[in-house]
Amino acid sequence: MLSTEHEYENNIARVKAETANESSKWEKSQRFHPVFDATIGPPAVTLKTRHTSILLNITVPWEVQQSKYLKESVNKMHFRITVSQKDSEITIIQVTTSSTWNISNLTPWSQYCLGVLMNFPDIKKTSLPSSEQCVLLKDFTGATFKRNHSH
Repeated sequence: MLSTEHEYENNIARVKAETANESSKWEKSQRFHPVFDATIGPPAVTLKTRHTSILLNITVPWEVQQSKYLKESVNKMHFRITVSQKDSEITIIQVTTSSTWNISNLTPWSQYCLGVLMNFPDIKKTSLPSSEQCVLLKDFTGATFKRNHSH
């Protein structure tokens, strides 16, 4: 477990593997910075649909919210939302600081796929992308949800 008191410093990890009968030598890693060298996990995304619109809710990962170092960066962060219409060349890219976004005036009976990543411009880092989620907009009766493979 990483101690947050060393979050601003370069570190070296020391590891050793053990089984019931054997043990490896201690090995040292290369120097790393726990924040700058870390991979930021993807945001969680939920979708709600109505006739011709999709409401997107984005949740920042718990680890990002709890990081002393990233707290300031979260205030400067923005989301990059990609919306593509299946069976079409149409792709919309929206950049926003809001964790909710409504895309409207969509075509009923069309399938749309959405993905989100977080961008932290002050530390020049981008999160992993969320799993792509696809919805089929139906007429006034609601929506059918389908989940595609993760990126």
